[in-house]
Amino acid sequence: MSDDFDTEENHEEGEGIKNLRNRVKAQEKELAELRAFREEAAKAKRQESVAGVLKAKGIPAGAAKFYDGEDTSEDAVGKWLEAHADVFQIKSAEDSGPRVDENALAAQRVTAQSFGTTTNHAPLGRAMDPEEALRLVQTQPYEELEKLGLVPPRDQLHGVRKG
Repeated sequence: MSDDFDTEENHEEGEGIKNLRNRVKAQEKELAELRAFREEAAKAKRQESVAGVLKAKGIPAGAAKFYDGEDTSEDAVGKWLEAHADVFQIKSAEDSGPRVDENALAAQRVTAQSFGTTTNHAPLGRAMDPEEALRLVQTQPYEELEKLGLVPPRDQLHGVRKG
């Protein structure tokens, strides 16, 4: 007994619907993959942004993975960092005292090694514009540089004779 739905024409429509369903499933899968990729890219961009702010503040960029806020602005990350200062062992500006220029301290160590002196020249510890220091070294007499603490006293130089 033949059914009305058992015709060849209806059989072809069934295949068309089956193909359509397969296409829809494939598109749904592709859409899910694209959404996952977009979320992954947004997460990476967010983490990169936070890492940049942290790095600018002297904190290792790897700490960005601990930031859970949505706002990645410098202010928001800075507030989060202040709130978690104890975790990252950060001292506030008031606690840390005057800012020390690491380059100046390195120069002081090199000077001490080169000239055989261990005298601590206080001005080297303060932040000084490198261009200003270079200008002073190029234009000022040794005695003036000595007063500023940029060079050790002549009597502490090895190989320099008095008189």
